[in-house]
This record gives sequence, structure tokens and C-alpha cells, in this order.
Amino acid sequence: MPASLLREVQQSTQAALARGIPWHQLLGLASYTPDYPDHPLFDVMVSFHEPDMVQQLRVDIPTLQPCFAWSSGAKFKVMCEFTVVAGDCVLLRVEYDDMCIQQEEDLRGFIRDVAAAMITLTSITHPSPGSDVQGTESSPELERYGTFWDERALLGKRMSD
Repeated sequence: MPASLLREVQQSTQAALARGIPWHQLLGLASYTPDYPDHPLFDVMVSFHEPDMVQQLRVDIPTLQPCFAWSSGAKFKVMCEFTVVAGDCVLLRVEYDDMCIQQEEDLRGFIRDVAAAMITLTSITHPSPGSDVQGTESSPELERYGTFWDERALLGKRMSD
């Protein structure tokens, strides 16, 4: 089930990118003037950086340890940036405007929901007769973040929920 959802998301994303328009042109076509962070088109931005892009930015110097750093200030009300940092590791960075999101607990709940969705989508566990969580074996990640078991619930979930 999660593999089919992941495949659908991948195909939709690639189809959208194939018809992409540079951001400044999109704003021009819509006759919008940005007034950051109150973006005229989007409240939430999601980006995903694949291994090929991350590899291009890599600097091979012995003993050099990567240090992730970002500029301060929000460009959107909420931005979720996924970056593949290793074959089995995805870094999620959430940037938000504290003038728009003032309840930090709401943001933590949102991050927990995103983490649970990512674990569910990338899980390769299979149902087993002796499992304890709706037919799937337990793991520390599932216990920590929870999980989404129904793809329709994941796709239909609103941020406000």
C-alpha cells in the first residue's frame, strides 16, 4: 500500500516539474508582488532534494564534517524541506514564521504527523500474526511517532486536523 502511494507522489511530482515555470515568472504571470512572508500564492512550501543534487554540493576534503546551516527568517508561513543525506536517511527541516504560528505545540504536532507519514511510507514491514499494531510489527520509530495505516486518511488529512 505505501509503495503505491509513494509511486503516485513521485509520478505527480515529476509531471509537475516537467511543466515547471520559474518562480519569478509565475509571480509575474499572476500579477503578484511578494510581501514576504505573506506570500501571495502559498502558505506552505514543500521541497525535496534528491541524492544527485546533494552529491553535487558535496566537497571531498579529508576530515571535513558537514555542517547544515541556513539563513534566518521565514520565506513562507511554513516550509518543509526534505533532504536525502544518506541512502537510508532523510533530513526534514521545518521553517516557519513565528508571527503566523505562535503555538509551538501545534508545530510539534504537525512535525510528528509528517514524521509518522514518512515512516509509514518508507516502512517495509509486513503483516504478521503475532504483531501488536494493526497487523504490523512494532518498532521504536512507530512507538515514537505513531503511524498512518490508511493511505486515504493520509492523503485526505488537512493541516488543521
